[in-house]
Amino acid sequence: MWVDTVSASTLEGFWKPLFGHSHGILVVNALFFENVSRAKMEGRELAPGEKDENVVLQFNPNPPHDMLVACLWSRWSAPGEPDLLSFAAITDEPPAEA
Repeated sequence: MWVDTVSASTLEGFWKPLFGHSHGILVVNALFFENVSRAKMEGRELAPGEKDENVVLQFNPNPPHDMLVACLWSRWSAPGEPDLLSFAAITDEPPAEA
């Protein structure tokens, strides 16, 4: 199974025709991780020749509680290949710290 996230503001490509057709709700009560650019997290431009770094931020709902996450799903098929079940959580704009 392939798991992805897609921003509601940029819902396009493969996922666009599935919006409103192959959808569901996921109940989660866990922490979340977000991969972000170090430069963007620090609110700065990269210096000439500087390579950006990835930073993984962890979010813990406080207090812990069930959250509802909208999702899209699909089945990818290709001749001679096993089907691939695919799932994407629909997200909105991340908090400022992300």
